[in-house]
Amino acid sequence: MIHLKKTSLSCFLITFIMLTGCIPGFEMDPIQEKMNAMALDEKIGQMVIAGIEDEAPGENTHTLLKQYHVGGFILFSKNLKNANQTLQLINSLKEINSTNPIPLFISVDEEGGRVSRLPQEIIKMPSSQSIGNKNSVLLSYQVGKTLAKKLKAFGFNMNYAPVLDINSNPKNPVIGNRAFGSTPEIV
Repeated sequence: MIHLKKTSLSCFLITFIMLTGCIPGFEMDPIQEKMNAMALDEKIGQMVIAGIEDEAPGENTHTLLKQYHVGGFILFSKNLKNANQTLQLINSLKEINSTNPIPLFISVDEEGGRVSRLPQEIIKMPSSQSIGNKNSVLLSYQVGKTLAKKLKAFGFNMNYAPVLDINSNPKNPVIGNRAFGSTPEIV
């Protein structure tokens, strides 16, 4: 009887140990695996989003990617002249980074209204204030979704918008129509 209990317990434990290897929660996280394989300077570089000076990647851009392993780029109006050039720039950045297993963050500050970095031919979105004045959750969602689709189509995967500041001081020109409203409820 004792022998049967020991055999049953042993079979149970062996089966349990074997099956735990089949449970997804026991697998190594693929992101953690990549992190473990990276050198310290690569990890530090991944925390940096850099700007570039030109409309096309130059020597400095190559250095930022190959030597400093930056995690991405923020693009401004000075970098983006028209739809074709914007697409070409973003694709060039991705191509330079193609040997890196970690994709780049390609970012922009595209809030709409007066803070619009993309060429007008690509996108012209209303200001946050004009959206907030409508006080419509559906409209806010639709505008955000439209903007996201347009940015994604060009290869952007990060936007520094919307601004969730409250326009609590009408004399502050920095916020102004960049805010959805002057109360937390509207924002």
